[in-house]
Order: sequence, then C-alpha cells, then structure tokens
Amino acid sequence: MSVHDGGGPAFPIPGKVLHYPGGSEPAHTGISMRDYFAAKAMQAAIGMLAGNSFWNEGGFFSDLAKNAYEMADAMLEVREAQS
Repeated sequence: MSVHDGGGPAFPIPGKVLHYPGGSEPAHTGISMRDYFAAKAMQAAIGMLAGNSFWNEGGFFSDLAKNAYEMADAMLEVREAQS
C-alpha cells in the first residue's frame, strides 16, 4: 500500500458482491484512507474555527481542503513507514 494509491480503502466490506442482470461488482470498497484522513483533518480544523465570521474570504475553503489533503498524505506516509 502506498500514499499514491490513497492508502487503500477505509471501510471495505470484503467478499461482498452485488449481482445484477449483466454483471456484478464489489458491494462496497470503502472510501480511501487518504479521503478519510483528509475529512478528519478538515473536521478538526473547522471545529477550531467555529464562531469566526471570515469563513470563505480569500478562498479559505480551497486552502483548507488543500491543507487537509497535505495532512492526510503526511499521515499515510507515517502509517506506511510504521508497517
């Protein structure tokens, strides 16, 4: 597993397959660990800013999202180094 593949699925349901006329596919592979870590980082950052009125001045949301993914990438790198 590597940072470049998103760290693998966060909440997979292994072995489950949806069957439908004409084919089948995994029922749920989960979101990537990268997306999960980024969401948690963003949640924490937004929680610290509650009550501030400047929310999206100067592209704040875009910067926050970029920073959340940078933090997620760092978390995945440390996670990979520990395994």
